[in-house]
Parts: sequence; C-alpha cells; structure tokens
Amino acid sequence: MRSILMKRIPSHLGLGLTICTISMTTQFTQADDPPVREFRYALIHIPGLGGGADRTVALNDSGHVVGWSYLSTGKERPILWDGSSTIDLGTFGGNRGKAYDINNDGVIVGRAQDDQGSYSPFKYQNEAMIDLGDGIFWSGHAYTINDAGQIGGQAHYIDGPCCRPILWDDNRVIDLPTPNDVAGEILAINMKGEAVGNFEGVNGFDHAAAWIGGQFVALENFPYVSPRGVVLGLNDQSIAVGQSYTVHSFRASIWNDSHRIQNLSRQENSIGGRIPWAWSINNLNQIVGAFYGRKDEELHGYVYSEENGAEALELLIPPHTGWRIEDGRDINNRGQITGSGFFTDDPNRYARGFLLTPVEPEMELSFADGPLIAGEYNTLTITNAMPSATIKFFYGKKGGGKFIPGCDALDAIMQINDPVLFGEAVADADGNATLRIFVPAKLQDEKGFLIQAADFDNCNESQLVLKQVE
Repeated sequence: MRSILMKRIPSHLGLGLTICTISMTTQFTQADDPPVREFRYALIHIPGLGGGADRTVALNDSGHVVGWSYLSTGKERPILWDGSSTIDLGTFGGNRGKAYDINNDGVIVGRAQDDQGSYSPFKYQNEAMIDLGDGIFWSGHAYTINDAGQIGGQAHYIDGPCCRPILWDDNRVIDLPTPNDVAGEILAINMKGEAVGNFEGVNGFDHAAAWIGGQFVALENFPYVSPRGVVLGLNDQSIAVGQSYTVHSFRASIWNDSHRIQNLSRQENSIGGRIPWAWSINNLNQIVGAFYGRKDEELHGYVYSEENGAEALELLIPPHTGWRIEDGRDINNRGQITGSGFFTDDPNRYARGFLLTPVEPEMELSFADGPLIAGEYNTLTITNAMPSATIKFFYGKKGGGKFIPGCDALDAIMQINDPVLFGEAVADADGNATLRIFVPAKLQDEKGFLIQAADFDNCNESQLVLKQVE
C-alpha cells in the first residue's frame, strides 16, 4: 500500500518568500509490501567514463545532462551527456572537475582543477572551457546559470576574503552583499536575475538567503536553538526550494511570497519523519528531491506535483530495471528528471546517473484476460493508433528506456531495454491493430516479461505491460 500526504503549494507564489516543508507518506520500500505500480517514466542510464561512480545533477529542456564521472584512476571529471554519448569536458590542466548546471543554450558551469591543484569556476561554451576566476580568484565554484547567461556561485579572492557569493553577469563580476560580509554562496538563479543560496549565520550554520535586485534578503528559518537552512532551487515564478532545520532534523522546504516559514513535515506516518531534500523546482512547480525510506532508512528519490503530491520515483519507473534511485537532483520544464542511483546487483553500490522521461501513451495495448500461454498463440490488440500505421509489438525481460529513431523522447520512447520484436500489424481505419503471436515455452518465467507496442513512423507508443506467462 502507498499513500501520499502533502499540502498544496499556494497558487499565488512569488519570491517574497514563505517556507513550507514537504511531507510524504509511503510504505513502498519493502518487497513484502508491493505497491500498485504506474510505469510513468522511461529510465535511461547515463554512461560514465569507466571509473567507480558517476553523478548527474542538472539538465536542460533538451534533456542534456551534466555532472561528473570518475576515471579508472579515481579522479572525477566534469561530463556532458548530449543525448547519445558522454563527453569529458576537461579541466585547466589538473585531474579533477565537476559540472553543476547547463542552460538551454547548452552553456555549462562548474569547477575544474588547474595544474597547481586549485579549483577555478568555469563556463564551458562552444567546446571551450573558460576560466571565470582568472586573475581575480584563488579558487571557486560556478553552481548555476540561467538562460540569460547569468552565473552564480562562490569564490575566494586571491588577495581578499574567502567564500563570497559571486554573480557573473555580462562579463561583470559582482560580489553580492551578506550581513557583516560573512561567507555565502549562490546555488540557483532564475530568468529574473533573482538568486538564492545561503550565508553563514552568527552561530556558524548556513542560513537561507536570497538576493533580489542585487540586495540581500534573509529568509526565515525555523525558530529553534540553532536555526539553519539552505536554498537549493528556484524557478522563474520565484518559488524556491531547499531544506531547513527543525527540532530534530532537516526538512524539505518551499519558499513563496511572505518570508515566513511553515513546517508541514512532521506528520503521522510520514516518510520516516526524516530529511526530505528538495533539490530543484521547475516552472510547472514540480519538485524533485530525496528522502529516507520509512523501513530501510536509506535514501530514495521523489517527485512532487500539485496533481499527485509526492511520489517515490522507484514506483514510477518500469519493473525489472535493476535500479535503486537514491535522489532526484533536477527536473526540467518538460518533466524530465536526472539524479543518481545504483544497480541493485552491485555489491559496491557505486552511484550511477540516469535520465527519466515522462511517458504519455496515446495507444492502448490489451490482451485476453489472464496470463499469456506458453506454447500457444496469443492475441495482442492495439487501439487508438493512426489509421494505416504499422504497429510494432515488442517484448523484453528488463525495464528501462530506449529512444525511438527520429522521435523526440517526449513524443515517444520505449520502456524496455533491448526490446525484441514480436511482430507487426497494420492499423485499420478505426486505428485498431491485432497481432497473433506464438509464445515460445522458453519465455515462461515466474517474473513475467514486458510488452509494449510502438508506431515508429508517427512517434507513438502504448503503455508498458508486465505480463505473466504460464
């Protein structure tokens, strides 16, 4: 059984900013408690550079993903996945680097090491890495970039203070104010030029912060002995997300337009009552993050929408993927999600990056009642296809994702890894297609197998079905 408990975000949101914390109720994490599954996403594994682990942390509306990947030498490198291959972006002569964000023009920001071992903030554009700190900063990070090309981060001056919140804007380097010139950092910036992040409070903890029109705004934290918080994401409607500290632990938080804080987290039967992170929010007010499972006390990713509340991502991907999803780190304006997880058969549980793409089937796949019968002919039926379209019927043992040649992933994508063609049928004038298939005895499997149909010419797919074979 699975249930969700979450209050709605008010519709009048805007960065003035209130904070709300997300609460989720679920019992999904144990095999003896199987939930009802909706296979709403296709899962693509983002391949790394051959080392021990990879992390993907941001994506743009084209579905291009950035993060970092480890080489076999154990050094991490900034990477771009462009939809077909993973590219090592390089460094400034050192061994290490990370890419943190990418905008819709494909400009990437992050940090990279030089040959002296220092880290410089970078902008990667037109296949060239540009040092944003050259001659000014001893080290730094470029964490975020908007579609206007404004970049936010943190830097340490060569001959000045450490850890200042920095805005790079049209070749200008702007040191944004903080109370008493304490340390701070910018972690997200929207198209209005509003920036959010944190600053160092008098107690030494991070406090949530915003910069509006270049002016500092301290966001409210929970009023406890050691108040603290950090803002991690911001959309173009000026809604910010992050986490804030309550009596016992951090809670995922949403800031809207009145600078006040509201704790929605600690409710009965919530997800273990522990740290739902809110990492990112898109312009549809969809949020992704991570929480600790109620039963296993391990990290799991979630997605929140006003329509469905908060849902565990592992319940929304195809079955038999072999993945444990640990977090959702970013969500674009088309609803695609990137983050990290691991293969459940990996004893080292090395992190791997992924792309989740929403699937909205237009065709309906149906069968006769009951399981498919091995050693006999079985009938598969498609409705709501394009008349005269050629419908391909596929099966496979492992869920995941596979792009359809010539189709935008948001228009059509398969949810089976290594799909095998059962056969084809042409839809009639009413959009119906029927295929009789002989199911070999070798396909008999207590786990069943996955079936999906697709129209490659018109970029349509059916829903994914898990079917038992007897």
